[in-house]
Amino acid sequence: MTFVQQREDYLAALGWVAGLMASTPPAQLGLPTPCAEYDARSLMGHLIGTAERGLATAERRSTSHVPHVVTDVPDEELASSCAALARRIGSDAWMPIQRSRTSC
Repeated sequence: MTFVQQREDYLAALGWVAGLMASTPPAQLGLPTPCAEYDARSLMGHLIGTAERGLATAERRSTSHVPHVVTDVPDEELASSCAALARRIGSDAWMPIQRSRTSC
């Protein structure tokens, strides 16, 4: 699998996750998930944190400040925050990494 395909798969997954978040009613945010340590809200916070670390990696910034579960995003902004991160990651953030992998 090429870097470009991995990036496209990751972006597709982020879009899928943002869609799932957008379709989750607020009343279900406290419900359990298959991951015993996460309810729906904290799983969304974990996925946002993962996306933030991905963006920081793409931009060659430290990820040490990014929590594994983001808790400072209001419930009504979880889906839009994930979608915004997906857009930023899908922009040219990865281009310097791709260029460095393809150059000698």
